[in-house]
Amino acid sequence: MKTVVIEVSGSTKRRCVAFLDEGSSVTLMTDKLAQELGLHGKRQNLRIKTMSGLTSVNSCELTQVTIENIHTGSTHLLDKVATVPELQIDKNPVTAKQLKRMFPEIEEIGIKQLDEPPQMLIGLDHAELIATQKIIKTSKNGPLLQETKLGWTITGRVIATEDTETECVNFLNKSLNMYPDDSAGSAGLLNRQRLQRHLHGWECWRSERHLENRALWLQVCLQ
Repeated sequence: MKTVVIEVSGSTKRRCVAFLDEGSSVTLMTDKLAQELGLHGKRQNLRIKTMSGLTSVNSCELTQVTIENIHTGSTHLLDKVATVPELQIDKNPVTAKQLKRMFPEIEEIGIKQLDEPPQMLIGLDHAELIATQKIIKTSKNGPLLQETKLGWTITGRVIATEDTETECVNFLNKSLNMYPDDSAGSAGLLNRQRLQRHLHGWECWRSERHLENRALWLQVCLQ
């Protein structure tokens, strides 16, 4: 998801996450953010067409909304922004700490994150702000770092490895409970020994943080 942290100004200022949506023809802001910033405008019914159909929401048309690139300090004036009750976009499931550990380029560029879902959606009515100006590759099949006028974004699939680690260890522990020490027959004993071996290897690997072996362990842990 192509997101960037920006600063939005009204009667007050606030940093928020903006979703740069090249598939949208309009720019949107949540009612909550508009209220926090003291932004007001003309009330209207806004018809929004999505993949699930056409919906109508009570909206406020805002003009002259100023946003800022938090890295360069450059400001940009949005001449038209519509408010909506909510954007229904989830926050980034991968934390900044995880991203920086997996991809050192993110640390070097200094990409910022906020632990909240996007409060703005910037569409093609401000295409010059969301267009990609520069691309940096992280690794094979890894995400791309894209620079826009609003700052750097991360685009591509990123696995939340900490969650994957925890889920796998929990699964192995639960599986061990299926084969108690007095499991009848050689098959039960073999399964228990195999699970113990994988769990021990997984725990050792977690402590050493060998990132390049993650995919391999995910493949072999249940073999």
